[in-house]
Amino acid sequence: MFMFDTEPPYISLPNPTIIETTSVSRKEITMSTSTQKLTKNILILLVIFAVLTAFRLLWLFYHAPTDQPIARDGVLGLSDYPLHKNQSLTLNGE
Repeated sequence: MFMFDTEPPYISLPNPTIIETTSVSRKEITMSTSTQKLTKNILILLVIFAVLTAFRLLWLFYHAPTDQPIARDGVLGLSDYPLHKNQSLTLNGE
């Protein structure tokens, strides 16, 4: 067996040096974080607004009145109009 009379060799490293970087103040970090939160909140509000607008438009198109005959000169001609059960007609026209 081999025995070492001395300590095993160590690698000597230079003393650690501090690398200078651009210092960012705590206020700048906080502003950056608050800007990110603000951007996130605005994005969430825009998505909610878009979803609500889409639902409103779908509701509007779904419940749009059907094409109905218009009275002309006091006469409402329903001869060519298909009448369905439980359908109501508006009396628009002159």
